[in-house]
Amino acid sequence: MAAYDYSTLANTAISLIDRFGRTIIRRRATKSGDNWNPTISYTDTNIIGVSLGYKANEIDGNLIKATDKKILTYDEVIVSDKIVDNSIVYEVISVDTINPGDTILIYKVQIRR
Repeated sequence: MAAYDYSTLANTAISLIDRFGRTIIRRRATKSGDNWNPTISYTDTNIIGVSLGYKANEIDGNLIKATDKKILTYDEVIVSDKIVDNSIVYEVISVDTINPGDTILIYKVQIRR
């Protein structure tokens, strides 16, 4: 049985995020030097994302708080990153990768102030 080609879905996701998203900043920390006194530097990268709120039925007050947001993007985001949106710095709480087969379609990122 031949594997399904998800490239069309990936291209659709990219097109929709480009159309309805906007530029936000992914801030990634890198360590250099020794483990006892590391130097931490930050690299800001512009990414395109769609910012959404959570629905009332998704908010449990623990895992998802009322002030949390989610970002949909096709750019890689990891939990140790920060997201800067409209000069507000958010912590990345979780990242869900939507990847049927071996093709990454989008990253669904939960952020919190």
